[in-house]
Amino acid sequence: MYEDDAASVKTMRDVTGQDYTPNWARQGQAWDDFVNEMWAAHRTDPGLPRTDGWKQAHDDSYYRQAIAKAEAEAARK
Repeated sequence: MYEDDAASVKTMRDVTGQDYTPNWARQGQAWDDFVNEMWAAHRTDPGLPRTDGWKQAHDDSYYRQAIAKAEAEAARK
C-alpha cells in the first residue's frame, strides 16, 4: 500500500480510458473505512514487517524459474 503507483495509474488511463486517480482507487486505500483506519493506526506498530519491504532486494529465482518452465511448456504445445 506504500508503493508509488503513479506510472501504473497513467498506463491504465492511457490503455483503458478509465480514471484511477481518485484516492479511493489508489494504493494505500481500501474500500472499507474500518480497514483504512486500522491500517493507519496499527501498520507501523513494533514487530510488523517494514512498509518499504517491496523496495528491498530479494531472491525471486524461484518465481523466475517457474515462469521459464511455464513458457517452455507452452512452447512445446
